Amino acid sequence: MSDIVSNDYFTQKKALLKECVSLSEDLLSNIQDISAITEILSKRSEKISQLQKLDDTYKNEILTDLQKSQINQMVSLLLGLDRDATRKIKEEQVDVKHDMKVNTQNHKMVGYKGNQGQPRGRVLDIKK
Repeated sequence: MSDIVSNDYFTQKKALLKECVSLSEDLLSNIQDISAITEILSKRSEKISQLQKLDDTYKNEILTDLQKSQINQMVSLLLGLDRDATRKIKEEQVDVKHDMKVNTQNHKMVGYKGNQGQPRGRVLDIKK
């Protein structure tokens, strides 16, 4: 009976980890789309919560060495994807900061000051 429960636990955990890997790959491919990133991270957070609940439910289950190895490989893959995503996000931040700096310099060259609040002086009403 314990083998059936352990296999069920392993199957569910492996499926959830595969979904996390898939979501992490989606994250990497959509790194420039902020709305997609938010949605993907939300889904991934749900999967991680499900993994935690699964581990809490089956906390006393013993997995074979082969099963542990397979799970560890998937977790290592997830960690690698997370490192890649972190690196790409930092690269995007640098690019955005550079673009903002160039944009600000261009505005200064043109003399653009933007909307600085209320105009000074009296507002004239055309109808009067």
